[in-house]
Amino acid sequence: MSAWGPWTLHDDSGLPLALKPGMIVEAEMKLDGEILTPMRVEELDWHCPGDPVAAYRVQKPKGMVILEQLLADIPAPVAPEVVE
Repeated sequence: MSAWGPWTLHDDSGLPLALKPGMIVEAEMKLDGEILTPMRVEELDWHCPGDPVAAYRVQKPKGMVILEQLLADIPAPVAPEVVE
């Protein structure tokens, strides 16, 4: 179970509206493909003309990761026995 959401392409229009202060993101830079160390949204320069963000992904909250694992661990339903 991944603690990260899917990669999202960045459209070079600054800070994406879906991102809020305090969220943790990993960003891939356009020029060299470097993946930056995870950081808070507000620490990343979303308007950097020299090396813009190509893609980013958001760290899932710990509670979401736990919930996804709990749901994945639920056993499949068993058909009831038919007694004649």
